[in-house]
Amino acid sequence: ASEGYKGQDKAKGLRLVMAEAERLLQDADSYYSGSVKKLQAALDAAKELVKTPMEDLDQKDIDDAALALQDAFATLFEKGDVTALQILIRYAKELRQDIYTTASWQAFAAALKTADEQAAANDMLPYEVDEVYGALYNAIEALVPAANKSALNSAIAVAQSIVDNKDKYVPATLAGLEEALTAAKALYAHADATQAEVPNAAGHPPAVALTARQPATHKL
Repeated sequence: ASEGYKGQDKAKGLRLVMAEAERLLQDADSYYSGSVKKLQAALDAAKELVKTPMEDLDQKDIDDAALALQDAFATLFEKGDVTALQILIRYAKELRQDIYTTASWQAFAAALKTADEQAAANDMLPYEVDEVYGALYNAIEALVPAANKSALNSAIAVAQSIVDNKDKYVPATLAGLEEALTAAKALYAHADATQAEVPNAAGHPPAVALTARQPATHKL
């Protein structure tokens, strides 16, 4: 059987496919690592095969090696472009933790950490880049601004002053003030109070305080 193949290269076609694999692997950094590994493994197997003496090569083995390389070509995927993701990350890193609620910031920080790590690795398929971008974008959108409590603090001070001097006021006009003050203090101490919650509490003590009246005095 070996006589029929003297001077012939049964693996010529396979060698051509191997040469294409070598060419593609020169630009391996442009492709997703998983697909690069698959192509490299198929190429390495083909290289081992062609070391076999020509007369001992089996045609089916040659064809299988060529088909394995062709399959690896078909699944050699380019990496996703992370440019837009990197821009979003830079924006996200400029956000200030102190102006958002703790809970919403924690979710955002987790999404940012994942995005930052993935972008740095730069080894994602296009759809994976889209998923990471979407997760970070949604986390930014979901950030809840923390309350500006300066008005609430002023309201508490006014109400507290009245309560501390309640003997100087008509008792009936102080109805609900102490309860409102207690609620406002609790909200002020709540680190995750939102701006939407504060106006209600901030408005309540002054509203009640406005009804407080001192007894009338009359000069004779």
